[in-house]
Amino acid sequence: MPSCRPRGSTTNLRGFPTRIKTGNEEKLLEVTIRPLLDERGQRCGTLIYLDDQSVQEKLQTTVEELESTSEELQSANEELETTNEELQSTNEELETTNEELQSTNEELETTNEELQSLNEELETTNQELEERTKELDQVNSVYAQTFEKIRLPVMPTRSGTSNSGTRGRCGSLASRVSRRWT
Repeated sequence: MPSCRPRGSTTNLRGFPTRIKTGNEEKLLEVTIRPLLDERGQRCGTLIYLDDQSVQEKLQTTVEELESTSEELQSANEELETTNEELQSTNEELETTNEELQSTNEELETTNEELQSLNEELETTNQELEERTKELDQVNSVYAQTFEKIRLPVMPTRSGTSNSGTRGRCGSLASRVSRRWT
C-alpha cells in the first residue's frame, strides 16, 4: 500500500480564518487544507488542519483592553500628578497665609496688651482728675463763701466816665484776698 504523506515544506502553510458557532459560544478557527501525495506524486488524500484561534483572539482582545486601560491609567496618573502639584502649591500658600495670620495675631496681642496698659493709665489719670476736681470744687466753694462775706462797694457808672477808682479798690482787695490764702 502506497504511503500518503504531505510533501514539501509545512512551515509556510497559511490557513484562512472562519467563525463557527457551537451552542452559545462562537469560535474562531484557522483552517488549512493541503493535498496529500503518494510516492509517485499522485494525490491520495487531503489534509484538513483546524487550529482554534479563540483563545488567541481573546488574549489579543485582552491585550488591547489592557493597553487601552494602561493608557487611561497613565492619563489619570498625569492628571493626579498635576492635581498633586496644584494641591502642594495651594498648601504652601495656606502655610504662608497661616504664618501671616499667626504674625498678625501676635501683633494684635501686643497691641491689645498696649491698649490694656493705656486703659489702666487712663483709669488712673481719670481717678486723679476726679480727686483734683473735688479738691478744686472745695477750693472754689471756699472762695465763693469768702467773696460772699466780703462786702464790696458798688458804684454806678455812667458812660464816658472813668472807673479807675473802682478798679483800683477791687485790685487792692483782690491782692489782699490772695495774700491771705497763700
